[in-house]
Amino acid sequence: MKSSVLGIIFFSSLLMAISPFATDTFVPSLPTVSKTLGSPASVVQMTLSVYLFAFALGQLFWGPLADNIGRKKTIITGILIFLIGSGGCFIAENIDTIIFFRGVQGFGASFGQILARAIIRDLHSPEEGTRITAFSTMAMGSASIIGPNVGALLTSYYSWKFIFLVVFFYGLIILLYTSLKFKETHSDKNKVSIKPKEILKNFSILIKDINFCRYTISLTLVFGCIFAFISSGPFIASEVYNIDTAQLGLVFTPLALAFIIFSAIISKLLKRQKASELFLKGLFIATIGGVTIFLGTLISPNIITLLLGAMIIAASMGIVVPIGFTLAIANHPRIAGTASTFLGFIQASFSALFGYITVILYNDSAIPMATVMLILTSLSLISFIVIKK
Repeated sequence: MKSSVLGIIFFSSLLMAISPFATDTFVPSLPTVSKTLGSPASVVQMTLSVYLFAFALGQLFWGPLADNIGRKKTIITGILIFLIGSGGCFIAENIDTIIFFRGVQGFGASFGQILARAIIRDLHSPEEGTRITAFSTMAMGSASIIGPNVGALLTSYYSWKFIFLVVFFYGLIILLYTSLKFKETHSDKNKVSIKPKEILKNFSILIKDINFCRYTISLTLVFGCIFAFISSGPFIASEVYNIDTAQLGLVFTPLALAFIIFSAIISKLLKRQKASELFLKGLFIATIGGVTIFLGTLISPNIITLLLGAMIIAASMGIVVPIGFTLAIANHPRIAGTASTFLGFIQASFSALFGYITVILYNDSAIPMATVMLILTSLSLISFIVIKK
């Protein structure tokens, strides 16, 4: 593999992982934050939902901006906002302030995956881009292994506030690499207007593209499913199954491993099978995971059955994420940033909504979460089959 390709994989991996790392390091601390600040679970969960809603809104901004002023300036602007949000969370003294700065952090972090996909699209064909995205997507899985365990250990042995300090330094690494190493990949001849009228025109082009809609809907439903688990999982593990805070990070490790393994496998399978066929198989696997977690929760409710179903869904994401994001925007190279933005906005908005609904339904059992996950995985498969090109 050429050094230039390795460089793109490394940099896009850093960008891809920024939001998962910022989220997953904080997730294991949610029950502790609730107890420390005397805030109910539904309020503490707002640190996730507000983050994700801000993340969604930010994507409407970063994609068109990157298509207009270029990738490098956009990354630097986004990471500076991310650093402000992370620093604000570290010095915050109450839950309201944390929620506010989590919103700032989410808005800043929202450039990451958009710019990673746009940079890959700038330099590579859809086929090669899918393989590179698969490697970069593995970084998201790695962040989901490292993040929760780092967060759980910091919460148990030091303070959950140090989580934001670690995330702050991660942002600094991206800022330094972008400033010193990254070279602009977006050509001036492909500059896109950031006037609202032009942005809406580009969005209308995407909405009329059945291919874009088909992949976006299925991706959104699968992402919503996993975010339902991220939102309620820590409370279920801690309060229902009595998992210690220091071990909460381990709850998410099997999911991340499944995601990484299947992300690695998919890059090889793409050489022998059509990407669209593999995507459909991934949705079948996700639905099997939804059925498993639902029946397991009803018949034998324990942490093992819960994690088994979640692992199957996480494995399916190792397939559908790199393929879905690449194929959804494949027809729109000129507005790759805008297309990635619109997809990300839809995915993040509904993920935040599904996660919040799941926490509201939480009743000291895993049944509400398992039901939501079954519905979402089933709909992801059905919608992809029903919506034809």
